[in-house]
Formats: sequence, C-alpha cells, structure tokens
Amino acid sequence: MIDNKLIKEALEIINIIEDSGYEAYIVGGSLRDSLLGMQPKDLDIASSASPTEIKRIFNSYKTIDTGIDFGTVTLIYNDKPVEITTFRSESVYLDSRRPDSVSFEKNVDEDLKRRDFTINAMAYNQSKKLVDLFSGEEDLNNKLIRCVGSPDERFSEDALRMLRAVRFACVLNFDIEKNTFEAIKYNASRIEHISKERVQAELNKILMSSKPSRGIRLLLDSKLLDYVLPEISRLSGFNQHNPFHHLELLEHTLCVLDKVEPRLQLRLAALFHDVGKVDTVTLDENGIGHFYGHDSVSEEITKSVLKRLRYSNEIIELTSQLVRYHMIQANVIGKKGIQKLLRIFGENNIFELADLHFADSSCTTMEVKEDVFRVKIRQVLDENIPFSVKDLDIDGYDLMKIGAKGKQIGDILNELLELVSEDASKNNKNQLMLYAKEIYSNLE
Repeated sequence: MIDNKLIKEALEIINIIEDSGYEAYIVGGSLRDSLLGMQPKDLDIASSASPTEIKRIFNSYKTIDTGIDFGTVTLIYNDKPVEITTFRSESVYLDSRRPDSVSFEKNVDEDLKRRDFTINAMAYNQSKKLVDLFSGEEDLNNKLIRCVGSPDERFSEDALRMLRAVRFACVLNFDIEKNTFEAIKYNASRIEHISKERVQAELNKILMSSKPSRGIRLLLDSKLLDYVLPEISRLSGFNQHNPFHHLELLEHTLCVLDKVEPRLQLRLAALFHDVGKVDTVTLDENGIGHFYGHDSVSEEITKSVLKRLRYSNEIIELTSQLVRYHMIQANVIGKKGIQKLLRIFGENNIFELADLHFADSSCTTMEVKEDVFRVKIRQVLDENIPFSVKDLDIDGYDLMKIGAKGKQIGDILNELLELVSEDASKNNKNQLMLYAKEIYSNLE
C-alpha cells in the first residue's frame, strides 16, 4: 500500500473512531488505488458507527450531512473532505438506479457484499489489516474487473455499473472478466434507465483516459454504445471509399481521438468530427467517396448529442465550433482567414482547432511533416494584429461620446477592426476616434 499523507490521515481518523468503541476501515477507490501504488484522489471510510455517532465523535470538527439517509457524513479533517459511511446493506433495486431502502449494519462483511466489483470490495485498517472476501487483491494483480457475486444481479441493481466497468478497464488498463462482460452485453439496454448526467460523467472519464479508443471499443463490443452513443456505433465498418482514408470511419475516428490532447471539448470534437459523413456520402463515377458538407452536418449532430447528454452550454458551443471548422485547409489559409478564426475561437482555443486538424490529417494517407496551421497562427499572433473588437484601443463608451448608440456602436467597432487588421499601427485611440467620427457621419 502506498505510504502517503492522505492514507496516514485516514488511519488517524480510524483510530479516533476505534477509540470510541466502533470499527472503521479504508474502503473503495482510495484503498484500490493505494494497493495499486497510485495516489488516491480522495478518502472513503466505512464504519459501524451511525451518522449521529460519527458527528458526536467528531463534535469539535466540521461535518456535513452529505448523504445522511444513506449513512454518509463528510468530515472536514485537516481542511480536506473525508466521506464516512455507516456499514450498510441494500434492499432490491426496482428501477436499475437506486435501492428502495438501506439498512445500517454492524459488520463490514455485509457492507462489502453490496459493492460493485471485487477490486472495490476490500477494506483495510491497522488491526484487521486487509479484509478481502472476494479475492479483490488477486483481481488487482491479474488486472481484472470482476463483479461481486452475480453480474446480472449487480447490473440489475444499478445499470451504471456497466459503464463503470468499462471506465475502470479503460483508466486502469484492466480486462473485464468474461462472465462480467457477457452480462454487460445481456443487460446493455438497462443503461437507458440511468440519468443522462450520470452517463455523461462516466463517458467523460473514459474520454479523458490515456487511451480513450479502448473505452469506445469496449462500449461498442459490449453493445452499450448502441444505447449511449448510437451516432458513433453506426460509424463501425463504414468504408470511406477514398484514397486519402485508408481506415474505415470508426477506426479513423478512434485514431484521431487518441492523438488529441486530453481536454474534454477536444476529445469530444475528435469523437464527433466526422459523424456526419454517413449522412453525406456520395460516390463519383470512379467510385471515390465524397462527403460534401459533412462538417456542418457533424456540427448539428454534435449539438444534438451533447444536449441530450446534458453537457454545459459552454462545452456544447466550443465542441461544435471545433467540429464545424475542422476541415481548415492549412496549406492555403491566409492571414485574414486565421484572423476570422481567432475572432471565433480566441487566442487559446484556436490551438485546440490546430490540434484537431493535425490529428485528423495524421490519421489519413496524407504525408504530414509539420503542423502548418499552428505555424501560421503563431505568425499572425506575433504581428500583434487585433482579432477582436476587445483588442481595439477604444470601446463602446468612447463611441457613445460622439453620439453613436445601439447597433451603430457594433457596426463602427467592426469597421474599425477591419481597418486595423490591415495595419496594426492604426490601433491607437486618437486615430481610431478620427476614423470613428468619419464612419458615424456616414451612418447618419
């Protein structure tokens, strides 16, 4: 087990609970990660003490009733949140989402029996050492995701566990045990009972892993992709019939997905950048595939899917823009074109477009020696040419002083931006006010 400050603090908390006459253990992901030699992201402690008793034991500390009905109290210890949950068992799950009721237990064994996977169903403290009823440590050593007990029962209790299995396999680079994987395929349709927000959270973790393509392949092979992202499922086996595309469409998409940097909107854009090709394919007289307008169609599909999965407006907007403009012709785009893109994306996000473009090109038969687009962006930025009205040395308040109002202000600022984009030296307040007065007089 990794020896670090977080684990030491957990053991300190456990000692306090045990000194009060109760049992307590490190459990869940924090224990799993520690056994793997990884730094735990947070602490989870399970105890025989009830929430009321935990609050009494730690009455000199701040506690938060984060899930009091399910026995969970968050303790603020050394300025860090620690979840302490009472040992519990669960009744039947009638909706594939949550138990109808929970019962508090005094025995850690009952608590471990309700958990999803063997690698998450272990407990540790200094007196009992490792409590491992289901060979979780062995599965860790064998790099295996295996359900506790019957996989069908675990997935019928909470269908999100199927996505969690894929996520753990992807993030930890583990395999999913055969019976567990077969049960996922059998129960895949149950994922439709899960809230879109919970599905999104698991999908994000898969996409942000070191090799997200493996997660998408597992989703496809397990049939989960048919219910979570049917728009991506249909890319499988799609022959592009194009000499520049030696890979079928899903393989090309996964190649791009693995090559881009792990930023959520960029990974999402890579996943959806060509999703509209299925709807726009045409074959010419030579049997060559063309996909005119697929960038626009892909953009609309992206917006629809991300809205369905309850992504934020910010993520939807940026991801959709990346998809819309991923077909940039880097070899021919000029200064004005890059300035336009800078106005759309901003100085930071435009490099995400460059990242997507380069990854997309690298997954074709085209020879890609350098990121020409990124070089051109740098050249434009080095000239310090304003690319947004926010970069002008005057603003709307200045224009109001000469009588401009409403739409006039926007029109004048845009005209001034066009002016200084040709000559950055004109971007000074005195000169711009002279130009502004002239433009305003022509508007009247």
